[in-house]
Amino acid sequence: MSTVPTDQQLIDFVVREARLLDQQRLEDWLDLFTDDGHYWMPVEWGQTDPKLTTSLMYEDKLLLKIRIDRLKGKTTYSPRAAAITCCRCRRSTSATTRSGAT
Repeated sequence: MSTVPTDQQLIDFVVREARLLDQQRLEDWLDLFTDDGHYWMPVEWGQTDPKLTTSLMYEDKLLLKIRIDRLKGKTTYSPRAAAITCCRCRRSTSATTRSGAT
């Protein structure tokens, strides 16, 4: 029987995820996903279905691995430095509850 994570456990997970991304530890980040998991980035707040509405991303673990392989490729070009996520989530997590209210 699975248990519902606490708010602090959720915050710790997001901070850990952001730290892995900031450190470019993409394979470790990918290991956070189960084989049947999906990474979903909705276009608008409040979207409830990734398949019936437009999404920025809705990728399974295989597509995420392909994305990582591309990012690590020698021919990959990015005009900017890698995004930094950790400092942003540290600033916002203390003031935001799980429901999004401040």
